Amino acid sequence: MEASGAVRYRRGMMRAVTPTAIAEQLAEVRRAATAFGVGAVAEALERAAREALAVARTEAEAELARQLLSVARQAQVRRSLRR
Repeated sequence: MEASGAVRYRRGMMRAVTPTAIAEQLAEVRRAATAFGVGAVAEALERAAREALAVARTEAEAELARQLLSVARQAQVRRSLRR
């Protein structure tokens, strides 16, 4: 059975949180980070990392999600210091 959940987006929309959906979201975040920098996508990266951590099936997946979460938080701090 695949781990899943649901996340409420703004405007009351819901979407399934599955490893496949998270992988697709991370691919979109990566493309945006390439174009605009990690700071520009820090919030989306943090959200995806939290979701990945929630559905991690192995310790390796959980560790990767924690690393992504750390990078996202560091990018948010750097961005807020520049303002």
